[in-house]
Amino acid sequence: AVSRESADEAQAAFKQAQSEVAANRALLDTASLSLSQAEVRSPISGRIGRSSVSQGALVTASQATALATVTQLDPIFVDAAQSAVNVLRFRRDFEAGRLKIDGGGRPTARLTLEDGSVYAHPGQLLLAEAIVEETAGTITLRAQFPNPRRELLPGMYVRMTLEGAVAEATLLVPQVAVTRDAKGNGLVYVIGADNTLEQRPLVVHRA
Repeated sequence: AVSRESADEAQAAFKQAQSEVAANRALLDTASLSLSQAEVRSPISGRIGRSSVSQGALVTASQATALATVTQLDPIFVDAAQSAVNVLRFRRDFEAGRLKIDGGGRPTARLTLEDGSVYAHPGQLLLAEAIVEETAGTITLRAQFPNPRRELLPGMYVRMTLEGAVAEATLLVPQVAVTRDAKGNGLVYVIGADNTLEQRPLVVHRA
């Protein structure tokens, strides 16, 4: 048994100790927050480039100079320019039923690299811009490609081919068999009914 005064003093000391623990926990949280801000983490995964500031330099929040640039490489986007006239012609061919997407999905995209080799991984067409580049009269097409070996790098020049559009009931003529007249019209030789060669004009949809 203790006196009421001793019990009150002990209870007050206990509450004071609890307050000190809470204050120290707040100081610990503040120090942890400051420590976390000492490390800059990238919001995306990828490959980081060279640093634009040296170690020990003063940096501030929302500064104009980036510390470094992180580039996402897998997957990677490829932009290709297509003539607005061709895009309109393809769209009309689709609406008229002269062209169909094989399987009903999106066209498959394939790449030819700068050295002439064919990129091993096919991609998928994502979108066509709704704005025509005024100076060139082109529309930008964007496709996404897997890039597990980091072969594709930003700034590379590639040639993109879209596959999957099927033109039914269409004659494919070997280009070496087509000649041109003085006006540039296509001509081709065919075997007539009496087994003689006849020269006929061609209306070529595209080469």
